[in-house]
Amino acid sequence: MHYRHAYHAGNFADVFKHVLLVALLRALGGKDKPWCCLDTHAGAGRYRLDDGEIERNGEWREGIARLLGEGSCFATTGRGDPERPARDGRAGVGSKPPAPRQGGQAREPYEARRFATIGRADMPRLAGEAGSAAGPGRAGAGAGSQHRAMESRDELDMAARDPLIGDYLDLVRAANPDGGLRNYPGSPWLAVRLARADDRVVACETVPEVAAALAAAVPAAERHRRDGYEAHALLPPKERRGLVLVDPPFERADEFEALAAFVNRARARFAGGVYAIWYPLKNRHAAARFVRRTAAGGRALELRLDVGAGAPGRLHACAVLVINPPFGFTEQAEAALRALLPVLRRGAGAGFAVRPVAAA
Repeated sequence: MHYRHAYHAGNFADVFKHVLLVALLRALGGKDKPWCCLDTHAGAGRYRLDDGEIERNGEWREGIARLLGEGSCFATTGRGDPERPARDGRAGVGSKPPAPRQGGQAREPYEARRFATIGRADMPRLAGEAGSAAGPGRAGAGAGSQHRAMESRDELDMAARDPLIGDYLDLVRAANPDGGLRNYPGSPWLAVRLARADDRVVACETVPEVAAALAAAVPAAERHRRDGYEAHALLPPKERRGLVLVDPPFERADEFEALAAFVNRARARFAGGVYAIWYPLKNRHAAARFVRRTAAGGRALELRLDVGAGAPGRLHACAVLVINPPFGFTEQAEAALRALLPVLRRGAGAGFAVRPVAAA
């Protein structure tokens, strides 16, 4: 399959991946020692949702727009507006990143290999979805529509109360300082925004025009014009702790093989690093082989999100493999995915999974 960052900016897969990215960087920031975030396939850094292919594709309407709940714009919340980003793309040199949110509802204990599946029969419909409990044309259809809208608002409120999702939404708002939802921040922009004064973001991009856009979007990042699968040469980082984010476009027929080879080379140089690897779940057998090959000999966690079947041929399931997950990440990620699923689901069979991967 073909998965270009720009074509799919702000879709459900981006929301899923970026909420987890925020969780991982927040965890690394829990210690005073600086971290390095290496983004191997960085992309442009920030995307205009009203620009060309992104607008025509419109996948962001079923991703970040659903989560914000306001279509193509969002209202200011009572938590205060985020500061306008500094010119270098981060919250001012030497300043602290946005403070993590606190609180949230009590979480259930994590149970190994839990899988939550929610289909149309047992999940409240989102506002605007066709049909109603009373049935088309039946008495009470208007009341059913109003009830579904209330359920949808409750789901949005529940998602926004999750600390990780709240942090992520604050960052999206920071990328849109004039209001509205016109820009979607990519992984390097989010990492730069979360970086403290001594932290470092390293971004690799090989396509010339995309690399130029990346330089304009996140000049504070250390940038390299090179194939992301060669980025193992940049490891280990001088900080000796950090995150390696691997999010390839899946344009190659042998992408899983190239991905596994890279991760194994990178781990040989930086065994103690945290790795977050995104991949689509189109060929489940190939994905399973990749996980077995890549997670061997270490602690690993696979997180999956399936929003349910939608338009034919459109991606509806993806995963992130996290190697060496930080303490507390599992429980936080599970709570966030449980809150995200009712908002992002678009068909029967939607569900999420958070499961440890057995070491080979």
